[in-house]
Amino acid sequence: MNKFVLVAFCALFCSSFLNASPALDKLLSAGLVEKLFATGFLSEAHFDDLTLSFAPKDEALLETIAEAKLAITPSLLIESLCYYTKPEQSSEWTDAERTTLFNGIVSISTLAGLRYYSNSKKGTRLFYEKSYIIDSPERKNKQSDPVFTSDNLPATLTLYAEQKDLTFGNNIYKLDFSIHKEAILFSQRNETNMYYGFLPVLGKEKLHSIIAIIDAGDHILIYMVSMADAMSLLGMKNRIAISFASRTEAVLGWFTEKANAVYKGQP
Repeated sequence: MNKFVLVAFCALFCSSFLNASPALDKLLSAGLVEKLFATGFLSEAHFDDLTLSFAPKDEALLETIAEAKLAITPSLLIESLCYYTKPEQSSEWTDAERTTLFNGIVSISTLAGLRYYSNSKKGTRLFYEKSYIIDSPERKNKQSDPVFTSDNLPATLTLYAEQKDLTFGNNIYKLDFSIHKEAILFSQRNETNMYYGFLPVLGKEKLHSIIAIIDAGDHILIYMVSMADAMSLLGMKNRIAISFASRTEAVLGWFTEKANAVYKGQP
């Protein structure tokens, strides 16, 4: 991964060398907390041993990951961990804060135009050319992003999205959300076969990405894991690992914008 980009990302989005809150200590081991605060962003690719390295100790998250593993028997798994520091004197999120944050997360259309650092291109590259909610994988009618209030915030939500990126082209994804008192879980699964150019790389339902946004008192913990049963890696392991890590940074940056809107009043 480009060292300059990683350092810049950490400086912009994550505070370093802070004392961990008690809530954070319950989610991560002391050693992992220390490592996270020292670097700001952790990422690791697994190709043989798919044992998780950074997953927070959240029961709903671990169950979701276990179910995804059973469903696709992945040949690769890439996980990332970061955190967002709330303004001073903040404690656990309120219902209103959680709702506003959730509305930001389901605003799938705002992913269009997102850019990420391409190590092969040595510069930023467009991630999503288009991104929007559709009514179903069959009809594909474009829909507006949903908006909720604290009174009608659902416990679970399933959406479908059509997204086009410059690597895998145009695809349909199933998006499953579950909302808990202290966490928001977001799971994405491909509903179409995926190609790298003309080369088929992933069959339908063979790519699962899971994002956990967990309230940890003074911080919000963001964990992301992507797993895939790839048809062939063709010596592309390192390239895939670097690409996914860079894309994850972009998504985490997108999330930080949503968190800033909640806690700092920044649009």
